[in-house]
Amino acid sequence: MSGLERATAALDGAAGAVVILSPNPMHDTGGGQRSAQLASEFLARGFAVLFVSHGQVTETVDLGLAFSTPRLLEHGLHDISHGEGKKAMRAFVAHAGAFVITQLPVADWLPVLSEAHRQGAIRVYDLIDEWDSELGYGWYRRRAERRVLVQSDVLVATAPSLARYLERRTRREVSLIPNAYNGRVFSRVGAHERPVDLLPGPTAMYVGSLWGGWMDWELLDALSRALPEVNFVFIGDHRAEGKGLPANCRFLGLKAQTELPRYLAHATVALLPWKDNAVTQATSPLKVYEYVAMGLRVVAPPLEPLAGIPGVVPCVGLPDFEQAIREAVGVSVPPELRQRMIDFTAQQSWARRVDALLDLVNTARSSRTEPTLLSRIRATLGW
Repeated sequence: MSGLERATAALDGAAGAVVILSPNPMHDTGGGQRSAQLASEFLARGFAVLFVSHGQVTETVDLGLAFSTPRLLEHGLHDISHGEGKKAMRAFVAHAGAFVITQLPVADWLPVLSEAHRQGAIRVYDLIDEWDSELGYGWYRRRAERRVLVQSDVLVATAPSLARYLERRTRREVSLIPNAYNGRVFSRVGAHERPVDLLPGPTAMYVGSLWGGWMDWELLDALSRALPEVNFVFIGDHRAEGKGLPANCRFLGLKAQTELPRYLAHATVALLPWKDNAVTQATSPLKVYEYVAMGLRVVAPPLEPLAGIPGVVPCVGLPDFEQAIREAVGVSVPPELRQRMIDFTAQQSWARRVDALLDLVNTARSSRTEPTLLSRIRATLGW
């Protein structure tokens, strides 16, 4: 079946059509990234999804994950620039009520935005990270981002600092839509069998990427030596990170998102061992929502996107982190805090995030108001 035939079949009878430009393929990082979560929610609602990845798989381990559904098409960015991939893209953006979500501001994506505009599809720029940093090394170009901003009908950011950044650049309204958690996966209800590779005893657990310069390995070394009775467990693709850490630090490797609840259910406290810098202050850590959904207190630096989340204990320096972990090991989560965590996560599902996106798309479609000439000039000049 050709790409166009697959697109036609996926779109037939679909509730809607969405094209997502993601940093990586859908199965990367265990299938837990924001773009994959959004795609899964749209698919659950009967949408047809064209999932376009800018890069390749970043992990060194292949978990064999596959998302097999007739309404999902997955392509690399280069695939949709010609041939059957281009025909599939055009079919998607021409579908009634279609919209495009851009998560990476790259020049190669501009033809898709132009085609979407010609077909009347709404274009959403979803800023998920501080790209003018190590995260965008090698591909980020401020000029390309300006052009993406000019061609976007809706602006969304996942963290307050990112929203402020977009507002400064465009003088336009920006909607804050942080990350969320998947309630179909992360639930404290029911029994979770203890994984065989998880040692007994109090456990401080981190789930996520280990390679970034934002990881505070010096802090982790000091913490694990100060708390030898605590198991420090890291779940994520482990290469050579954390060399020289003591024996109570264990790396369990990359896990599929669906496996994580078993591990988190048997953890004592969750960790966010990040440095406090421009990159982390601009990050909405998806993992924190999952930690809290599993009833775990979270020891973390004082990051703006985490402010007000029940169960998050802001810590500055070794003494704060050590004290917070000791308290978590010594005292279970109080009933009042547990209830606040339950109430909080009830409002933080991907279903609600998708509702918010659809509201913005529908509002933009009903108004069809293009950015003013002045705002376009400002965006182009980077004011």
